[in-house]
Amino acid sequence: MTLTIDGYATDVVLRDGSTIRLRPVTTSDGSALVALQHNLTPEDIRFRFQGVVRTLDEPFMERFAESDFNNVFAIVAETGNLITSRADW
Repeated sequence: MTLTIDGYATDVVLRDGSTIRLRPVTTSDGSALVALQHNLTPEDIRFRFQGVVRTLDEPFMERFAESDFNNVFAIVAETGNLITSRADW
């Protein structure tokens, strides 16, 4: 079965009135996720990855852009074309 992201994307209005888009991550998000990690401090990385990961290199972030909708379902929040966060379960 092939799932598309169309049925899972939604716009969310935040308390300040701004809007973000929540949608599943796609493999084409790899470079945007690399850009996102450049804004993280070493402390952010330590807290996010419980100290296991010290640096976020491009191959690591490209794996972060994989979601099979079965074993891993990852979403991103974006404003315009800028990804501001990522979560998975």
